[in-house]
Amino acid sequence: MSIDNSRSDKTRVRSIDALRGFDMFWIMGIGSVVVQVAAIEGTPFWTGLAAQFEHPYWNGFTLWDMIFPLFMFLSGISSPFSIDNQLKNGRSRKQILWKVIRRGLILILLGIIYNTKGIELRPLSDYRYASVLGKIGASYIFANIIYLYARPKAQAMWYWVLLIGYWLLLKFTSAPGYPPGNLTEAGNFASYFDRIVLPGRLSRDIHDTVGLLCTITGVSTTLLGVITGNFLKKYPMSPIKKVFWFSIGGLGLILLGLLWGLDFPINKNLLMFRS
Repeated sequence: MSIDNSRSDKTRVRSIDALRGFDMFWIMGIGSVVVQVAAIEGTPFWTGLAAQFEHPYWNGFTLWDMIFPLFMFLSGISSPFSIDNQLKNGRSRKQILWKVIRRGLILILLGIIYNTKGIELRPLSDYRYASVLGKIGASYIFANIIYLYARPKAQAMWYWVLLIGYWLLLKFTSAPGYPPGNLTEAGNFASYFDRIVLPGRLSRDIHDTVGLLCTITGVSTTLLGVITGNFLKKYPMSPIKKVFWFSIGGLGLILLGLLWGLDFPINKNLLMFRS
């Protein structure tokens, strides 16, 4: 958690840069190299490792499912450093807000362009509007609005309200013709919501892997990064102690997630998004 003070105008937290580099290493497609090696070697080790770089179709998760959520978490960690520096340099909250919105909307637009494989005029019904970039952009906007206008305790409350609220929404609703709480691809309420609200195409016809409602959990993931960045920046504590408390917090959330999974299965299609 060391901080580089070699530049007076910018303070870099090397641990954030290192984790961001690690995440980008995998986003660049190194996982496909592992899959190719496994196809050549065919040993149990490489085959098992390659299985961690394939998305489960529905329930379950692998290491590969954590790459993009980690990216969103990292974008949240950066907010306390970036926004606080802008406030310190005299920018108003309104100015920062418009900058955040502009960045998020650019990501949403780029996501639509990526889905279209370039800039090409088509009937509006032919476009796929949901995208990974769009999900990152929307989550970035809402998480930073919360950071700009809510105190730290309120930010933590928003995190839990979003998570629990989304769970209750899917637990007590469903698509027409299915019992409440149905979490199948056709029967869950999030997929049904996309079918009736999202214009254009869905990635799986009846379900989009980056649908609208899972923006809620995208915001909570980014907000968890904001809370972590706040702790990293503002609490006077030795790096070793911060690593200790981050480790305890991470393990606690993993255990909570596994317990929660007994009632609400871990499913990246519904809880976050799939690339």
